[in-house]
Amino acid sequence: MNAIINDLQLIVKESAEGAQCEMKLVEASDAVLIDPLNPIVKAMRRAIYRATGTPGICIRKTGSGDMNHAVMHNIHCVTYGPGNTLDEHSESESIEISDYLRSIEVLKILPSELYRMIA
Repeated sequence: MNAIINDLQLIVKESAEGAQCEMKLVEASDAVLIDPLNPIVKAMRRAIYRATGTPGICIRKTGSGDMNHAVMHNIHCVTYGPGNTLDEHSESESIEISDYLRSIEVLKILPSELYRMIA
């Protein structure tokens, strides 16, 4: 990550063209890749299957969010939700009401699956 920060600082400095320009790093976090065999991922996949009858799949999701910070504090986590990840934060972003309601059912089942992991 330091290489990226150094590159950004150089770009800011070079693009200032004599103007006073400063970059201040407020916060940074490394990328997160969760092991598909992680217990919380297994529990989520089982909850998805129980709620939908179809297997949950793991995908690589880019971007940043709360998960990046949780992992820094050794908190196990997973990202889940309805909709197409390719449309997130775009003009095309939308979800079907049926997908939203199905995700609620998955999340209602998840606590019992997590409990099964520790019982």
